[in-house]
Amino acid sequence: MSSSLKRDPEESLADRRKRLKAHALAHFNSTRAAWADLPPDALRLVVKHAADLAKSSVPVVPTVASVCRAWRDAVLNHPSDLWRRADFSGDFDPNDSVIARYCRGGHWHELEHLDLRDCPRVSDEALNALDGAPALTSLFVSDVDIATRSLAAWSAGPKPKPKPKPKP
Repeated sequence: MSSSLKRDPEESLADRRKRLKAHALAHFNSTRAAWADLPPDALRLVVKHAADLAKSSVPVVPTVASVCRAWRDAVLNHPSDLWRRADFSGDFDPNDSVIARYCRGGHWHELEHLDLRDCPRVSDEALNALDGAPALTSLFVSDVDIATRSLAAWSAGPKPKPKPKPKP
């Protein structure tokens, strides 16, 4: 047993609690440095490898981003290289706002494959948001509330942006 953990018979309970709390905090900070202070590039490589092994960035990237501030910053500062394939089929049930948030945030700028099979809460609104995923080459949908005309319009490519009116 560490000498800092031994009980001093003359120590008050409040002092002992303070000492043990300081010891626990010092231990936490020493172990935290082992993984939280890794360079962001190293963390991104680990996350990318985990996503590749899982064959999907979901749930790997969001889970890693919720571990601690350093991991969240590493994932959010360079998200595009982590999002090549997103598979929401199975236990995940995103809605339109989830898809839109990833597209708007630039997370899916490099997304190539998106699987929305068995995602009944996804609708036409999600397809409209996919303009934020210009590298998308494959989209899997089934049991999704998407109109056939919306799917045909999406597969035709992104909508041309309106030209700004010239100033007089």
